[in-house]
Amino acid sequence: MKPPHLADVGLYLKPTLVNNVESYACVPYILRYGGEAFKSLGTQDGGGTKLICLTGHVKNRGLYEVNLGTPLQEILYSEEYGGGSSTGRPLKFIHFGGQSGPIGSVDQLEDCIYSYDGMWDEGLSVGSGAIVVMDDSVSIIDYLTQVAAFFAHESCGKCTPCRIGTLRILEMLEKFQQGMGMPGDIERFHAMLTHVTQLSACGLGQSASTAIFSAMQAFPEEFEQVIDTKAEKVQEVMW
Repeated sequence: MKPPHLADVGLYLKPTLVNNVESYACVPYILRYGGEAFKSLGTQDGGGTKLICLTGHVKNRGLYEVNLGTPLQEILYSEEYGGGSSTGRPLKFIHFGGQSGPIGSVDQLEDCIYSYDGMWDEGLSVGSGAIVVMDDSVSIIDYLTQVAAFFAHESCGKCTPCRIGTLRILEMLEKFQQGMGMPGDIERFHAMLTHVTQLSACGLGQSASTAIFSAMQAFPEEFEQVIDTKAEKVQEVMW
């Protein structure tokens, strides 16, 4: 956490180490054709290409290299890439950049381009390049419960907000999953997510709420339905 940060400068103020395969894979093209040629493959805000991994309910799952600036609809539906829904059902949402990335509704992303600025404008991010696509048979609550289980499992336990908070997040989602949400739970859940995000010591806890917050924005009705259903059941029991 202390400066100098390795992203800026390396040991003894020397250039920092670059060791990811994707960066190295771009070097031969840049050396052969020049930096401007590489930049022209992408957009003004981010030149070149990006490796993406398409998984979930698309026909053509796999690893692809796309030019930054490619329309998201082309990535999802063209035969060159995703090929559309593998189940025949309408696609519902997309999870970008791994478990710590944001979730967006397919309907909200019709005009989105896959670039750093284009995604940022929609409140999303490119992240690692992972793109998980789910159809309308998938409950957003069920999906997020699996995401929360990942963070609870991966927490190192060093700091209390992450060690305890990720478990409480998972427990609340399991409560929603079972249809046991009570009035006020959404507000308590939002506060819990905020505390874990702001108080965790490292990036794991700080990003544990990213997918959940974005999903709550994209699909508020699914969270409201859980609370409404439970409230109605409580009233029936009381009467």
